[in-house]
Amino acid sequence: ADIVIYTSICDVNRINLDLRKGRGDYYALQKYFSDKILGMDTADPSSFAPDTDGLKDKKPGLFGWIDNDMRTIDASMVNEELHSNPSILQNCETVEMAFKGRRDILCLTTKRIFWIDKKGLKGKKIKYVSVPWSSVKAFGVSTKGGGFDNDVEMFVHTNVNDIFYPPREGDNPPPPPEPRMSYLECSLVAANVDILAIKRYMSERCILAGDDANMLSDTLSSEYILKKSPSTSAGSFLDWILKDGTAINPEVINQKLHEEHPILLQEEFVIMAFKCGRDMFVLTNKRVIEMDRKGLSGKKTAWISIPYSNIHAYSIESAGNFDRDSELRIFGDFYWYDDRPCRVIKQDMRKGSVDIIAVENLISKVVIGGMKAESVAVESKAGSQSAGGFTSFSAMMKDSSAELDPQVVNEQFHNDPALLQEDEVVEYAFKAVRDMVIYTSKRCLIVDRKGITGKKVEFLSIPLKRCKGFSVQSAGSFLSKGNAAIISNTSGIGKKDFNLNESVDIWNLQEFFAKKLL
Repeated sequence: ADIVIYTSICDVNRINLDLRKGRGDYYALQKYFSDKILGMDTADPSSFAPDTDGLKDKKPGLFGWIDNDMRTIDASMVNEELHSNPSILQNCETVEMAFKGRRDILCLTTKRIFWIDKKGLKGKKIKYVSVPWSSVKAFGVSTKGGGFDNDVEMFVHTNVNDIFYPPREGDNPPPPPEPRMSYLECSLVAANVDILAIKRYMSERCILAGDDANMLSDTLSSEYILKKSPSTSAGSFLDWILKDGTAINPEVINQKLHEEHPILLQEEFVIMAFKCGRDMFVLTNKRVIEMDRKGLSGKKTAWISIPYSNIHAYSIESAGNFDRDSELRIFGDFYWYDDRPCRVIKQDMRKGSVDIIAVENLISKVVIGGMKAESVAVESKAGSQSAGGFTSFSAMMKDSSAELDPQVVNEQFHNDPALLQEDEVVEYAFKAVRDMVIYTSKRCLIVDRKGITGKKVEFLSIPLKRCKGFSVQSAGSFLSKGNAAIISNTSGIGKKDFNLNESVDIWNLQEFFAKKLL
């Protein structure tokens, strides 16, 4: 028997344990890991479950059997079976949704996604895969397309870096990478499942999970989440979204995503929404939602959700004007996105009527707004050089001084561009060649001028809680420059290096890093 532990540790993404047959209690070991990872087995089991009691198992057709599409089965029956001898689930754990393919079974419990995969011709070898809800960093569903496409999908993006790159064979190009545990997808029979109810259920589980799996044990699926979706919801919604125009009234889209196409939680509401070509991007009070229309016809639609608690860093990029020709980038603890290895989600906003500064302010409020702002005082030598202040952001970027006056920078970034929050204070700022690095009471803000002209500017925000280390290096011999670096635990960012001008006091910078991050 094999036991595999999946981690997010670089180069140690899998820990394999081989057990000889008859020399170990596999179920006891599996339950031990459940208690340690999901929380101690102390709570009573939940009596709540979706209304699938007595549901008769409808056998799939020929194509469904060939494709191994799953269908809904009686969750209470599966729950009873998994709590019998041997007991696989925890006593405080309850199966709330269950699906069955040819031989495999997928369970959605109060604490995890649980996959039972039968191996071999006889199916005697069984693989049990557990994914805690706290390990799901993005999730979604896909509606069925046109023609002969009668399948829908549910999928999750995890924080496990388990992507496999097959080796090249001969002169052939390398095979495409495989996501393995970084991305899990399940095909379902559209006529046998309510895909929007599954989306609402996953929303409650993943959004409430945050970084703590233990808080899920007392959470039950509400009546709103499990209510039946309108039969024509997907079609009518697509007809509406295909109408001309780019700006979407948040109140209108909020009503449609609660009634006609119910995917939002009952207490959730839309704050901003806009169209990008034939797709849509929505910001609610709990998450980012991307509607991605697939194929030529666009009938197959994927709804992808990223809870704000899973956003580790973010940036906006502009070509000089802060409300047009812009791009939003989101960094999270995931490794696979859009059918490829990806550690950053990019949203092009050029085709939408978007106030990119308002988008940045909203994400800042929900990602770092709750952080406690504790200021650190470090003496700066830039005050006398910048007494007159700057009349614009462009003038600030052209200024030749390397170490900047925090008060002047603070005033500038509270007005033009207005990126900082009201209770956020700039504590240290310096220029790195033509770029700028700003440390506030809540984040590290990196201003990166791109291209030859430098008109395209990216504003990257890394919350201080994601900054886990730093380094400072003095200038060496001829033509060498000093260097500073911030080390983040955010996938896709890692280490950010900055070349320093000679006038930057590296020991002053070292002192600030030590006080702020340690």
